[in-house]
Amino acid sequence: MAIYDYDYEIVAEQLTPPTLRESKFLAWLYVITKPIQNFWFLIFEDYKIGSNYADFNVLLTYNFGDRVRWTDKAIYEATYTNSLGVAESFNGVYPNNTVFWTKVNDNFIGVDERVKYNSQLIVLEYALNKWFLNLSATNQIFLNTNTLTTNLFLMGQTSTYSSTMVNSSPFSAYFMPNNATYPAQYNFTINVPAALFATLGNNLTNRENTIRSFADKYVLAGITYNIITYP
Repeated sequence: MAIYDYDYEIVAEQLTPPTLRESKFLAWLYVITKPIQNFWFLIFEDYKIGSNYADFNVLLTYNFGDRVRWTDKAIYEATYTNSLGVAESFNGVYPNNTVFWTKVNDNFIGVDERVKYNSQLIVLEYALNKWFLNLSATNQIFLNTNTLTTNLFLMGQTSTYSSTMVNSSPFSAYFMPNNATYPAQYNFTINVPAALFATLGNNLTNRENTIRSFADKYVLAGITYNIITYP
């Protein structure tokens, strides 16, 4: 049992004098201490360890206290009460409606796991697939390291910062292209299944930015990458 573990029923009973530990009295204490248990669960379970609530379904009916995961990867809890303060079930209401829903966690992935994410290939692959809920066993998001071309002639503002120019091309250590531009090069590539990529935005730019908004948190500064799709 961890030092922060908490059970509201055990605590309520232990803090009650033995002569008052009647079933009705304890039931009343359980009711007024249950919110503390809910807050404990949000912090030490959902926020710390993570959660696996079902995705929101507009066709389902939700009861007070039900929790769902929405498109922003946050967790929302059904908290609707009528004008008399009585909890009621509802359906057809999206989680961005604050009258019916309350955001209780910004991220469904626990902080214990997120602090371990980094730019190592296998770790970043895992993180990307989990964040984008890619449960496919075959069509995974994967990374591959690219080989950069380094033997290009560099022209600086002065000879000090330029590559060496030899008299005869066979002895040149660098290749000078005919045009003034160099091909874009990337340290690695993120390969995304086309079907998944299509769900990440309404155009190509937004879809790529959706992936970058997550990957950029962990890719080391100075490392460049591109994103491509595959069937």
